[in-house]
Amino acid sequence: MLHTAMIGIGAARQNGPFAMTHDCVRRLLKQMTEDDPGDTGRAELEAAFEAIWLEHGPWEHGYAEHYRALGSKLLDSLHRQLNGRTSMSSAAIPVHQGGLELLVHAEDSWSGGGERVLRRIRTGSGGMDDMSVGPALLLLAAQEGAGTGRAEVVSLTDDAVHSVDLKPTKLRNRVKTLGEFGEQIRQGSFPATGKAEDCPRCPHWFACGRLPRGDLALGAG
Repeated sequence: MLHTAMIGIGAARQNGPFAMTHDCVRRLLKQMTEDDPGDTGRAELEAAFEAIWLEHGPWEHGYAEHYRALGSKLLDSLHRQLNGRTSMSSAAIPVHQGGLELLVHAEDSWSGGGERVLRRIRTGSGGMDDMSVGPALLLLAAQEGAGTGRAEVVSLTDDAVHSVDLKPTKLRNRVKTLGEFGEQIRQGSFPATGKAEDCPRCPHWFACGRLPRGDLALGAG
């Protein structure tokens, strides 16, 4: 956030053991997409997760055994979603929408049957929010160039795959929203949308709306 970059207000919050366990799985996914994972069989996934768990997980917690079992359950789901493949192939596809060039990331991708498939992998539960521009961007990225492609969102907690199936009208509406976002970015318009329930918990609450004038130069000494 701008307050963090400008006046050094920390935005970090204390995570509980449940969130720490999910974060360990996300670290594993990041590791698998950034490095050459080699063989990602079930045993290899468990060994890689164990190393992350011992460094970042709640291994000292009184119920650590239960949280570690939760981590293994999420790994089971991940392994099943690989569908027999021994590795993941991440993708970063440039998409031009709303006057912006956006780089859309997918944790997993492959091609088959004349189409590209892009997958986002979430550790949590719940279906896809088709009111968000995120799924629309993933679908546009899958269709970039070839014109045909599928986009999917995986929920590891549910062990489910949610297909991004947007009707043409809904996709056009999401593209229109992207155009509005692009215009706001070009104008530097980022109005605060305050909520009585959320604002008091925000680390930037006391400074919100009272930024000084002038340009922001990141990294300036």
